[in-house]
Amino acid sequence: MIPHHSFYFMRHGETEWNRARKLQGTTDIPLNALGESQAELAREAAALLGLKSIAVSPLGRARRTAEIVNRGLGLAMTPFQELQEFDVGPDDGSHDMSGKDHCLGDGVINEIESFPEFRRR
Repeated sequence: MIPHHSFYFMRHGETEWNRARKLQGTTDIPLNALGESQAELAREAAALLGLKSIAVSPLGRARRTAEIVNRGLGLAMTPFQELQEFDVGPDDGSHDMSGKDHCLGDGVINEIESFPEFRRR
């Protein structure tokens, strides 16, 4: 039998592109001041969870969030490319995808990662 292990998923703190409602996909936008504060609040909650390790996306905003959460915990932090954000290709930095002819189904159009591809990852 496979042992049961709890898994907690945490999203990175806010970036300026989040605030501006821009798609940021794999563009490595850093946390803003609010994002740093959000990570501090998450750190307080994480300290109560009994975490054993932290798996993190290689993107700086996720890494910075994990570093803040890990402060005082001293856990092993392992980056996994597979945890990287959904790749929106050339739409990184755009405000809106409505009305655009993109495929999020079985294939990739305009270099956007397909949803099935994202799920496999």
